[in-house]
Amino acid sequence: MLVGPRETTSGSLRFPERSADSGSRRAAAFSHTSFTRNAMESDVNPYRAPAEIPTTAERAATESERLELIVERYSNGIIARRWGATLIDTVVLFFFMMCCDAFLGNDLYQKLLPLVLLLIALYYPLLEGLEGGTVGKFVVGIRVVDYEGEIPGVMKAIVRTLTRVVEVNPFLCGGLPAGIVALMSRRKQRLGDMLAHTFVVYQDDLLRFHSNRAKQDTEHHKGGGSN
Repeated sequence: MLVGPRETTSGSLRFPERSADSGSRRAAAFSHTSFTRNAMESDVNPYRAPAEIPTTAERAATESERLELIVERYSNGIIARRWGATLIDTVVLFFFMMCCDAFLGNDLYQKLLPLVLLLIALYYPLLEGLEGGTVGKFVVGIRVVDYEGEIPGVMKAIVRTLTRVVEVNPFLCGGLPAGIVALMSRRKQRLGDMLAHTFVVYQDDLLRFHSNRAKQDTEHHKGGGSN
């Protein structure tokens, strides 16, 4: 109900006085409306539910995607380094056979030849599976890792070695099949890499990747501890 001005005895008009409580309520309502509007227009909404902390699997998937992006930016220079590593490894294995022949003598060497060939067959699976690289790869500065940037393990290294017999055989097309497949691959993978789910990366990139992941883990733990 609206209350109009009242006429006093002197003939002048007198307006009703506003109460202090009414003015305070209107100011508070206006302030709340302005705050709500500003909050909705801004990127930080105080009414929005707090973001959920990503699970270990989600974080691992994100890190894996980042590693894939690193590999996808590689030029054909990574293939040249892999070829150089293969050449060095071939020399190392040939020198190993010559040393065995020299120290054991030809007769004993011929008797122990199956053992020597077994050690040569284990060269790639053991070194790549347990250390992430062979002598040649360490020399040229590249490493074999799985999709999470870790040492692949012996089983994956065995898969890579089985396909190596055809792909990277120095006596069979000189590694040409592996080079062709890697050139056609977006992530510079040969067939053995695709089957074993491995990448070949530069050592510097791998160190940087692990350093960034360690920083993310540290920030994640700090954020979890402050909640």
